[in-house]
Amino acid sequence: MNGMEEQKLISVIIPVYNTAKYLDKCIVSVIKQTYKSLEIILIDDGSNDGSSEICDNYAENYTHIKAIHTKNRGSSAARNIGLQYVSGEYISFIDSDDYVSEDFYESMMLHMLPDIDLVSCGMDTMYPDGKIMRQFTPNHILIVNGDEIVNELLKTTYINFSMCNKIFRRKCIGDIRFPIGKNHEDIPVMYEIAKKCSKVVCINAAKYFYSVRLGSNSRKPFNKGNLYLAISTMNIYMDVKKHFPQYKNSALNRHFEYVLYLIDLINHSRTNKYEMVKEKLEKEIRHYTIQILCNDEMDLNLKARLLESGWRSKVSIIRQWNENADKYLMSTKLFNQWLEKKQNGRRIEEYFKKNHFYEIAIYGMSYLGQRLNDELKNSSVTVKYVIDKNAKDTAADVRIITPQDIMEPVDVIVVSATYYFDEIKKLLNGKIECKIVSFDDNVFDQYQLELISPVHEKHVLYNHEDHFHYWSSNTSLR
Repeated sequence: MNGMEEQKLISVIIPVYNTAKYLDKCIVSVIKQTYKSLEIILIDDGSNDGSSEICDNYAENYTHIKAIHTKNRGSSAARNIGLQYVSGEYISFIDSDDYVSEDFYESMMLHMLPDIDLVSCGMDTMYPDGKIMRQFTPNHILIVNGDEIVNELLKTTYINFSMCNKIFRRKCIGDIRFPIGKNHEDIPVMYEIAKKCSKVVCINAAKYFYSVRLGSNSRKPFNKGNLYLAISTMNIYMDVKKHFPQYKNSALNRHFEYVLYLIDLINHSRTNKYEMVKEKLEKEIRHYTIQILCNDEMDLNLKARLLESGWRSKVSIIRQWNENADKYLMSTKLFNQWLEKKQNGRRIEEYFKKNHFYEIAIYGMSYLGQRLNDELKNSSVTVKYVIDKNAKDTAADVRIITPQDIMEPVDVIVVSATYYFDEIKKLLNGKIECKIVSFDDNVFDQYQLELISPVHEKHVLYNHEDHFHYWSSNTSLR
């Protein structure tokens, strides 16, 4: 950019609520920008600490600053009001207790080429004790294209969910608005924007300074409003499964990182009134145990913390889980390896053909159920339907019924939810006349016999580091 006439207008939205102590520093950091084509929109969200007067003072003295006053309805409502007043081709958000470097906009606009929809910079988190943590700052300029933008957002390495360290092309925000009255409102909005972007640039410099202070929304103790974090990230996971299935592990990882964060918040609360909420979060972890274990995007330490949180209150179940953990890990990992490598050309359908099972049903459409259904496509074995108690919320290319529905005759029902096999078998007995088998104990056990070496008598298993791990032939797999 060689001259002022080439600079495109950026609309800067700053929601303000009782931040008089920090507000001058924030506004001055924007006024002093080396990039001059800015309009600053201050949305006073019903402040009562003098912030309103500070906003009016700047609006009276600077022609490119507007001050808008509204009833206190929260940051989301204030940002939505600000979006009604923007006239720039680009939009930026800054929190009123943060500040930016004087070249914040210039450094990012240098990369806002005609085919770029969003430019992001790194962020320095400033703690009250003087500590500084630098985040989301790549070693070099990073360009992300297409669907990979969603994956990078979910991984949150360089593209994070904050709206504040970015410049958005206005058309990418469009009619997207912030959910009013919700905590962590940036998350669903950033996800929807990422889906609309075709190319994103992350610059290799931290230009936004996020101030951690006591009493800010992001530092308050747990309240029920925080649950929107779990709800919104689960909604994102379901949407990713549908539209970006190749990134579903990243979405599940992101969701459970936030679930663990919420459990930690509850654990540090000085009250027991959220124990029921905590139990629901832990129950969700237990429900997704297999997916967590098989999620290659998830750090091993996080897996361990999740499983510890999810199962800590169930001592008897923990003992049972410890006894069977090797078996579950082996089944899912070896099944994955087999699907990918197709060792010796063997296919799982051989088990069904050998036992004269040509029309089958699968009970449970979680990880193993989905993989089994996928593998039997285009084979001589027909999956007539899937039984799942969450049929309404389950997506599949085969008919899905609940355990209460009428079941058509099949040769066998394969229970993929193996942990609850006895309970499920008892539920199905009397509802349908056919054989009911557990995927682990029947289908998979016969398959794994094919992988035993007659010379070394070892079971071969790929571990998470893709090194071979050997189980001696006298090790119990049950």
